[in-house]
Amino acid sequence: MSDERPTTLTIDLAEPIQVGGGAKITEITIREPTLGQFEKASQARGQVAQVIALIAQTGGISEQAARNIPLSKLAEVADFFAGFLPGGQEIGGA
Repeated sequence: MSDERPTTLTIDLAEPIQVGGGAKITEITIREPTLGQFEKASQARGQVAQVIALIAQTGGISEQAARNIPLSKLAEVADFFAGFLPGGQEIGGA
């Protein structure tokens, strides 16, 4: 992995999403997952569920809040996480 790869990604949200305690956020910063976080997320069923789990774990929000992130952000987020995997492996891939 190149040292030039960013280790965080800030997702700007056009519409605020509600997180714990009724607070609303307009952006979320996710970071490179640990091996343990990746292992836990890989147990989720399906690629989208795995991305949701990784967003929650690396962004410090609940999975329910992560489910409210717009679908238009999925490709950007999945590409960010996939960039840490060896040899073009995809989230959800073996």
